[in-house]
Amino acid sequence: MAGKDPVSSDTVQKKQIEKAVKALFAFDAKNSAKPGANKAMDLLEDDADDLEQDPKDRKFFWLMVSTKKMPETIKIKPVKIPIVNSFTSETAEVCLFTKDPQKDFKALLQEKGVSVDKVIGVSKLKANYHSYEAKRKLCDSYDLFLSDDRIVSLLPPLIGKAFFAKKKHPVPVDLTAKDLAAEIESARAATYLHLNKGLCNAIKIGTTQQSVAQVVDNIYFSIDRIVDKVPSKWSNVQSILLKLSDSVSLPLYNSLPEVDAEVEMTESKDEVAKKSSPKKASKSPKAAEKKPGQKVMKAETPAVLKTVKGGKVVKKKSQ
Repeated sequence: MAGKDPVSSDTVQKKQIEKAVKALFAFDAKNSAKPGANKAMDLLEDDADDLEQDPKDRKFFWLMVSTKKMPETIKIKPVKIPIVNSFTSETAEVCLFTKDPQKDFKALLQEKGVSVDKVIGVSKLKANYHSYEAKRKLCDSYDLFLSDDRIVSLLPPLIGKAFFAKKKHPVPVDLTAKDLAAEIESARAATYLHLNKGLCNAIKIGTTQQSVAQVVDNIYFSIDRIVDKVPSKWSNVQSILLKLSDSVSLPLYNSLPEVDAEVEMTESKDEVAKKSSPKKASKSPKAAEKKPGQKVMKAETPAVLKTVKGGKVVKKKSQ
């Protein structure tokens, strides 16, 4: 999609995006100049640094989209979000999961002139990558994982937690598409929204190896398209923040507090009149009468009075 003029709504102002991106680039330049800066990696950076051959040379920009309500259902398939400037390297290694037999799909890819680094069928995935260690090594061996969209729902137990922890969810592709090369290239060029069971979703949106303009264009072009995939769309978005993997989050959008339309903030004339009129003293129960030589003390409970008579404390129930 390179070369197209980014077009989006002005829900999030482009100037605000540009300020945030420039601030994060400045932060990264200053932080990278410090001794040992490359060792200061947090969890997000560990998840994000898998698409380039030299991950220390770049960091990812993340859009953090927070929603007001928890999702009712969890989607396994990542949602493809088009961007203007792809950050997937042309040399990135790609693995494709297919239906059985895998040899048929290898032949199909060769016939269509499509090149991927590895093709793994479901039966081979079950047999050769059963242990946790084997699944983890598979996850670390490739930069991008694609999957025949007909088997995506079968993959979670077969590939394990490592894929999802590193946000390497297999991207669904239609292997029956007429233009298979374009289908694969479209999957490589996009970014992906993973709708999880929580209130916050993180989306890779650019890298520090791109220019300020490229990252700004990616955000401005895709932000409405991301929100469009969120349940209830803008009405369910609480905030959108931008951050690097080792930086603070900078706000791009914050929802105003909701006001219940049914609550009237103005008072009626009758309510004002009632508040302005003096309050009448409430009628109290008849006070206990004092008798000679007696002192009435404070009631311990509404039903008991203490009196002092002849130097002795006497409890008397009230009638």
